[in-house]
Amino acid sequence: ALVVGIAVSGSRAAVLEVGLVAACLGVILVLRPNLLNNFGRSLFIGIVVLWVVTRLPVFHEGIGILSDRFVESAEASDSSIGKGLLSRTLEGFTEPFYAMDRMPTWGYGLGLGTNGGARFLIGHSAFLLAENEWSRVMMESGPLIGVMFILWRVVLAFYLLYLALRQLLVFGQTLPLFICAAGFFAILNGSF
Repeated sequence: ALVVGIAVSGSRAAVLEVGLVAACLGVILVLRPNLLNNFGRSLFIGIVVLWVVTRLPVFHEGIGILSDRFVESAEASDSSIGKGLLSRTLEGFTEPFYAMDRMPTWGYGLGLGTNGGARFLIGHSAFLLAENEWSRVMMESGPLIGVMFILWRVVLAFYLLYLALRQLLVFGQTLPLFICAAGFFAILNGSF
């Protein structure tokens, strides 16, 4: 379901998030090599399921759309697909700091940048302040409170990562790291 969902959604962020979860699998196998035997059976089942899913017509159409989005993004930024994806990802984290001089000290008001706020103010959904979450938070709350809130989210995300790694190293629990990896970007830069 996840593979088909990623292919059909066309979301580059979803590809990054799944890549982060896969990277955590690599970390787990490096830190706890004894889990490799348990993983072998699951890997075989996963490969068989992946082979079956790739035969579905909806998968081919979704992959075509997703690859087109990657290529268009790379062409728009005059770079490779990897650089375009990295640029887009980093832009969400750096964009609000370039616009700090245009923000009122206390912001434009909470909720103004949301779709609900836009619907209330202008009658339809739109991005009134910014499309990215950190930019929206900074525009709504102002530079001082916005930076504090963003800092809190960064600290929270990395603290949860620390706790998940501790669970892996001390107790051998792998699930916390997978859950942390799946939610890391959402906690860091997603809609609250």
